[in-house]
Amino acid sequence: MRNKCDSVNASTLRTKAPALRAGASLNSHAPNPRTQCGGFCRKLLMPFYTPQTTVNLAKHTAGCFSTVLNRLFGSRSAGAIGILTYHRISTMVAGVPEPAVNVTPDRFRRQIAGLLNRGFTIRPLGNVLERLARGEAIPPQTIIVTFDDGYGCVYTNAWPVLQELNVPATVFISTAYLDAERPFQFDPWATAHLDHVPVDSYRPLTTVQCREMVESGLIELGAHTHTHGDFRGRSDAFCSDLQTSVDILRACFGLPAVTFAFPYGRPDMGFVSDELIAAARQTGVTCALSTEMKLNQPQSDPFTWGRFNVDPWDNASTLSAKLDGWYGWAPKLGRTVKCLLSGRCLKTKIIAATGGWWRSETTPQDRGLLGHRCAIPQPPSASTEPSI
Repeated sequence: MRNKCDSVNASTLRTKAPALRAGASLNSHAPNPRTQCGGFCRKLLMPFYTPQTTVNLAKHTAGCFSTVLNRLFGSRSAGAIGILTYHRISTMVAGVPEPAVNVTPDRFRRQIAGLLNRGFTIRPLGNVLERLARGEAIPPQTIIVTFDDGYGCVYTNAWPVLQELNVPATVFISTAYLDAERPFQFDPWATAHLDHVPVDSYRPLTTVQCREMVESGLIELGAHTHTHGDFRGRSDAFCSDLQTSVDILRACFGLPAVTFAFPYGRPDMGFVSDELIAAARQTGVTCALSTEMKLNQPQSDPFTWGRFNVDPWDNASTLSAKLDGWYGWAPKLGRTVKCLLSGRCLKTKIIAATGGWWRSETTPQDRGLLGHRCAIPQPPSASTEPSI
């Protein structure tokens, strides 16, 4: 399908990523953050342990425990703004493994309806930013719904639910893939199963679909960079890539203001940094959202706001616990567990105690375990499977 933005020369902007159109491989894929279990822990747990199974179990357990705390003690949000992050909204196919970032349409509807029934008010991201810029107060229990990447199933499966419930949302688009017929190159699940799953579960949104959603008044579009690359340590390339995305969104859809969410989005792994935030400001975007799981105070800088990923097993209760402030401990515990399983905890403690956590003697793995303060940018690896 030919992009209707050709008439406003947006196609010229897209030529900055010819490799994407040709189906070539990008070297800017994000390295897989999974770690291997080692030493004694490996021998003890290997019969029961796989990295993804352990991560899923830990997240699910944390969500359930947070729900109990929320019921016992009530909300801790104190007027903070919570933002949810979705990616794919797709039905499951028998015999095909479930992708890591998918929520089924039925569960998605129950999640959103359940949050509304619990008294949450879902507002457009742009509206919240405008009200804060004018110094207006944001009502309690205000939350924001976002989608990353721009999968076609957002149009076919999520948008009808949003229309039914009259819920606004922001879709962050990786603009190099608009109107593409092949999967996103950072989506190995789609590449492996594209012959067995619905087309909209992997194909990017089209310009026509985006325009229809924008014209409805419920959907805002935002930038997710142009190529969805790994820009750690490459702030100049990041600024240029993001500017291309912003220019396309303005040219195609007439957006007066453009919001932005970082691809990969994890500060603890270096995908969000002070240098990249400064570069994002140069492009004129109005915010820069990460996937750091935290609530956002209205007086805080929207270029440091975080979001909560929505997992396949989440329900309205677990999402309410996240949005009420009972989930912030879980990522920290997760990093500690990963450290224990990796067999490097003693080493990282020694490095931290001696003040060497940011120096050259620390490995990339050590820096990742110690947190984002010591997450020095590393060159991307083309041989590792990326995560979204």
